[in-house]
Amino acid sequence: MAALPGTGEIIYVGMAGERHGRGIRGRLAAYQSGRGVVSGFGQAAMDRVLRDVDWVRGRLADLEAGTVATMKDWATAAIVRIDPRIRWTVTQDRAGAQELERLVLAALASEDLWNKVR
Repeated sequence: MAALPGTGEIIYVGMAGERHGRGIRGRLAAYQSGRGVVSGFGQAAMDRVLRDVDWVRGRLADLEAGTVATMKDWATAAIVRIDPRIRWTVTQDRAGAQELERLVLAALASEDLWNKVR
């Protein structure tokens, strides 16, 4: 796969434990299915691939060939294209997760994060 254009990794730091009781698996499933295209990581993935001329040409070729695709299909393809690496840790409670999030964001303050301290 050719290198994607952009300035570096897409870095997200955040909590997922309270998302409909499904935790990190629920959060990742939303993105994998394309449902998260307009929020958070899904949007960052789409923004990245829309700067990737080869990826866009591939989608145009699909359209010209008559392949019908939805935004969810494109979002799922975007996630596959950026080939994310996922890391997580488990905390005892919400307060611990919030403190860990704060510490990690502070440690990464010099990075080009797309999610900022709330």
